Amino acid sequence: MSTYYGRLQGSRGEATRCGTAASGISVTAETWGSILRAEQHSSTVTDSGHEATVSVRGKYGGAALTLRFDADTLYAQSDVPAVRDALDAVKAAMRAADEAAQEAAKAERVARKAQAVA
Repeated sequence: MSTYYGRLQGSRGEATRCGTAASGISVTAETWGSILRAEQHSSTVTDSGHEATVSVRGKYGGAALTLRFDADTLYAQSDVPAVRDALDAVKAAMRAADEAAQEAAKAERVARKAQAVA
């Protein structure tokens, strides 16, 4: 079984490819003016052991947006200040939601302990 599996659909039908832990898998889709690249590969840096990257950029330079994911974390980079600010806001919201979920889980554990004691 492959670690990574990809599917592509175009005018000449569908094609599939497999990637190993060593090779990973990547795809590049281009138009006249932009390039979209998506990759998945093994990582010793992330907790999940896998990292996914999606990047979009102008074909002849210009702005670029790169998102990196592991199972728990979003890393985002852009050279456009407004996009960078928006991504920072998304990351802050994700952190706040994660903290709220942890607090809710903690409150639930405390309530179960209190109920068990009563």
